Amino acid sequence: MALELDRNSGFVSLRRSLIWYTEGQTQIAPDADVVVIVSSKTGYFVDVRFLKESGELEWAFAGYKENRKNQETRFVHLIDSRTIDVSQVEDIGISSQHPTDLTLTYERGRMLNPGTSKLEDFEELWSDEQPQSVLILRSQNENTATQEWIAQSDTWQIGIIRTGKGVENNSLTDLKVWMYTRMHNELVVKHIFPDDTNGEISAHEFKVIRLETTELGPQIEWEGKVWEVLS
Repeated sequence: MALELDRNSGFVSLRRSLIWYTEGQTQIAPDADVVVIVSSKTGYFVDVRFLKESGELEWAFAGYKENRKNQETRFVHLIDSRTIDVSQVEDIGISSQHPTDLTLTYERGRMLNPGTSKLEDFEELWSDEQPQSVLILRSQNENTATQEWIAQSDTWQIGIIRTGKGVENNSLTDLKVWMYTRMHNELVVKHIFPDDTNGEISAHEFKVIRLETTELGPQIEWEGKVWEVLS
């Protein structure tokens, strides 16, 4: 039996399967996405999803978890690649552990199905990892309506940037999303949006945050900006 994760610490979740319940019909198919979520012990998270075959951005969002009754969790979106009006996003799930493998988690709930553009019931299976450290940072500029999120663990860094230029028309032209991992002590780009760099992410986004979380205060200066520490 696998060891149980410490849910009071940060962790990384990788989605293993997804089932949609569309108009009473169960839609079972191989998961078309690669999904990585980095969650902090404070309840903040960054969630990035790309299509496996094409590498296109499927969804990216970040925010915090709000625990409710009966193991129900509301995922409050503070930034979302699909919409500017995050107050209209409904994302609620109920999680339970796998009966024999405590590193696996079932989640069932209700969210927007991109295939039908409707709110539908779903069930997901997640594989959870306990890294040595998790760091989530957020930088906001009210003058330019820019919001940036970076989440990093021992083996992953994912991030979302949205500038105010695309706010009025809800465009994706001023959105950046990336996902990379560390393999054999080398940094490897998994996915990036927009993919206009031939697989090379810009120097700003690709830099590893070389900071010890034990030394961090509520804010830090990094890359010429002030960042909130949400770990």
